[in-house]
Amino acid sequence: MPAGEPGVVRGAPRGGAEQALLAVGRQDVDPDGLTAPEGVRILAASSDHLQADKRRAFVASVAANDWDAVILTRTAFERLSLLPENERAFQDREMSEARERLDNIKATGNRASVKAQERQIQRAEERLKAIRDVPSDPGLHFEQTGIDYLVVDELHHMKNLATEVAPDGVCANTIQPGSHATDRIKSLAGDRARDLTREIPAGRLGEAADFGRVAAFLCSEPARFVTGVGLHVDGGAYRGLQ
Repeated sequence: MPAGEPGVVRGAPRGGAEQALLAVGRQDVDPDGLTAPEGVRILAASSDHLQADKRRAFVASVAANDWDAVILTRTAFERLSLLPENERAFQDREMSEARERLDNIKATGNRASVKAQERQIQRAEERLKAIRDVPSDPGLHFEQTGIDYLVVDELHHMKNLATEVAPDGVCANTIQPGSHATDRIKSLAGDRARDLTREIPAGRLGEAADFGRVAAFLCSEPARFVTGVGLHVDGGAYRGLQ
C-alpha cells in the first residue's frame, strides 16, 4: 500500500484502542501488496469488496472480528451512518447551540451581527441536510463496528472543510504526528524502538505531552485565526516546510 500522510486523527492513543480504521483513497487499497509486522491482523478492502452487497459483508466482518487495523476507502467509510438516535442528538445539539448564540447576539442589539448569525444558521441547516442526504448502507452503523480509533488520509479534504466552515467561525486543522513513545509503538518495535530515533533529527521519540500541547493550542483562543493547517509534530522527521 502506498505510503500516505494521515490527515485527521481522532480517538484514544493507539496503545489503548482496540480496533483502528484507516480511510484512504481508492487507489491506496491494495490488499495483495500489503505487509504487516508479525502478529498484526489487518483487514483491507479491495475494489471487489466495495460493491453494495459485498461492502455490507465486509463491514460485518469488521464488527465480528478482532482486527488491529481495518483499511477502507473514504467513500465506503462515508456510507457508514451513525445510529439514528446519535445522529439526531448531534444535529439537535448543533442547532440548539447556534440558536442560543443568535439569542445572545440579539440581546446586544447589533443588527449586523444578528444577520450574520442567521446566515450561519442557514448554512448549518444546509450542511446537516447534506449529511442526511448522503446514501448509507442499511443496517450498518459506525457505532456497531467496534472501531474506536480513526485516521483519514487524503489531507486535501481537510483543507476543503476548513474553507467551508470558516465563515461560521469554525477552525479545522490537522495534527500529523510522527513516532511517539506509545504502548503500541513499543509493542510493535520491541528492542528496535531505539532505531526509530535515528530518522528523527530531534533524536528521540515524541511523548504524549508533545502532541497534547499542540492539540491544546489549536483548541485555544490564541489559535482562533489558525485554520486549514496541517501541523507536523514529529521532531523534524518530515524534511519539508508546509
